[in-house]
Amino acid sequence: MEIQGSSIGPRLITENRDTAPGAPRQADTGKAETERGTGGGRVVLSDKARQMAAMRAEVDKAPDVRTGLVADLSQRIAAGTYDVRGRLVAEAMVRQAAFEAVA
Repeated sequence: MEIQGSSIGPRLITENRDTAPGAPRQADTGKAETERGTGGGRVVLSDKARQMAAMRAEVDKAPDVRTGLVADLSQRIAAGTYDVRGRLVAEAMVRQAAFEAVA
């Protein structure tokens, strides 16, 4: 991502008055970029930033709860056949805490 009108970023997007707002533009790096926004400054997203945004949108579509797994576990708990192994639960909790500490 590049913020126009500041000293951040080495690239400069040249104005092309024949191009409609939001249309792909060419930076001096040769990569297609798109102008967004209507304020005094501009934010120009690189191809990689657009790919990341698209991937994030796909991840956001995934459900927060794995309903199939929850239904299976609920059924096993109700039937008394779910075997809880304390050591495995503790290890999973430690792994999750370590992951969250790094992220």
